[in-house]
Amino acid sequence: MYKHRILISLAISLILSVASSLSNAKESVHRQHGPHVHGVAQLDIAVDGNKLELELTSPAINMVGFEHYPRNKKQRRAIKRAILTLQGASQLFDITPAARCKLTLADVSTPLIGKAHKLVHADFSARYTFQCQPATAISSINVNLFRKFPSIREIKMQLLTDKGQTAAQLTAQQTKIDF
Repeated sequence: MYKHRILISLAISLILSVASSLSNAKESVHRQHGPHVHGVAQLDIAVDGNKLELELTSPAINMVGFEHYPRNKKQRRAIKRAILTLQGASQLFDITPAARCKLTLADVSTPLIGKAHKLVHADFSARYTFQCQPATAISSINVNLFRKFPSIREIKMQLLTDKGQTAAQLTAQQTKIDF
């Protein structure tokens, strides 16, 4: 059992490390771990001990309606609204209340802010870390991204826990992830 837990922890650490490296490559406009598909987002979830980590990656067009550097105030406001919405993790994810999960990190990034440069297919990335007491009490997460960002038609989800790995596709009609 102890060896199994160590292997799970190492796998989670590796996945999160790779995902973090990819999300920190802010100047990169093409995702390295999958195709950039309009209407589709990726949500990776890992539970390690009492830590719950979620990482969301989505084409900017799903979030703000365009993928180029903002050309006017309206587009700059759309980016700021999307960032503020993505920072509100408690509005985006309904986690089983019995797990008493508290947000400890909400990091949102996109190459659409900052210095102007030519973009072809920009993404938004958001990373969330929760401390739960206990994480084993998480039985489900309801994902509210479809209501906040109606251009998202599908979320490809991967879940990694000490019980194993699961993959699923979420839609506006199917927003619940069962653990």
